[in-house]
Order: sequence, then structure tokens, then C-alpha cells
Amino acid sequence: MTVQRWLFLVASAERTNSVAVGSAYGSRIEHTIPTLRGSNTKGAGMAQPLVNLLVHVIFSTKDRQALITPEIEPELFAYFGGILKNNESRLIDTGGTTDHVHLLISQSKNIALSTIMKYLKKDSSIWIKSKGAGFRNFHWQGGYGAFSINKADQAGLKTYLVNQKEHHRKKSFKEELIQFLDEYGIEYDERYLWN
Repeated sequence: MTVQRWLFLVASAERTNSVAVGSAYGSRIEHTIPTLRGSNTKGAGMAQPLVNLLVHVIFSTKDRQALITPEIEPELFAYFGGILKNNESRLIDTGGTTDHVHLLISQSKNIALSTIMKYLKKDSSIWIKSKGAGFRNFHWQGGYGAFSINKADQAGLKTYLVNQKEHHRKKSFKEELIQFLDEYGIEYDERYLWN
């Protein structure tokens, strides 16, 4: 015979929670646990969320077309900065080559990365298409890679971003992205990695 178990959390006005565990037969065990709060001994919670979300984002042009020219690159990176500012985030540094970009972002605590990426790619694609006939068919790839960065690793990553053009004389974008995915233990299906 299988006994169905249930668990639920009940909040109380005294800033404690009760955890009740029982079964289909009605037995009940109740434990009172304190609500998580800051280290203030008077019981007041933290007044504001304090967040530092550093994210290294990598994405390429569709089919890795070499469309990010040296002339357009500084404007594109500045445009990324404006899009991020409009999404409560900050562009810390950039790098890339003619077919892909790297962005080091201080991400908003209020906006999901997927939302930020949607606006980054959509708005910059619309903007770059306005830069002349050579960009009319510009598109970004469908996906992106995003990697959390420790504050202590920020200086090393900035150096890596600045040296992107030199770095890619020895290693392709595909090799680079796969190396990041492997280092971070991210599972992927290569059939869908390059769309």
C-alpha cells in the first residue's frame, strides 16, 4: 500500500512559518521555523536588495557572417551600452571580432537575463540595419552563451575581451564557445548550437 505524503508551509503574523507534514490518513506533525531575515538582532529584514550580478555574454552574427566592421564596432558597442542602461543594467566592457561579440554586463536585479538579451539583440539589429545597404540583411544568431563572473576574475576577463582579435588568429569562435561551455559544465547539443 502506498501512503501519500504532503507538505505545506503556513506563514504567520509572528514572522514564523509552520511546516506541516502529514499523510493521506490524516496524521500531522507541525514544526515552527523562523522566517529568514537579515543579521539585525531586532528582527527587521534587510531594507533593500544588494546585488552584484556580473555576466559574460557571447553571441555571434547569424551564420557567423563577418558583418561587424571596424568602422561600425565602436558605435555598436556604445549602442549596446544604451540598451543596457534602458534595462537597468550596465555595460562594463566589450570585445569581439567581425562575427561575434563579448559583453561584460552588470545585470539588473529586476530584469531577467533573457529579457535583457532579447532587447540587446533586437534593438541593435534594427539599429545596425539602418547603417547602410551592406547591413540590410543583418541578423544575430538565435542563441547566446552567458557565464557568471566572480568580481575577482573581472580584470582577467577585461584583458581577454580587449585581446579578442589577437586571440581569434589562433582559435575560431566555435572552438572558443565550446571551451567556455565545457569549462562551465554546460550541456549542449551541437546540432542547435550554431543557428
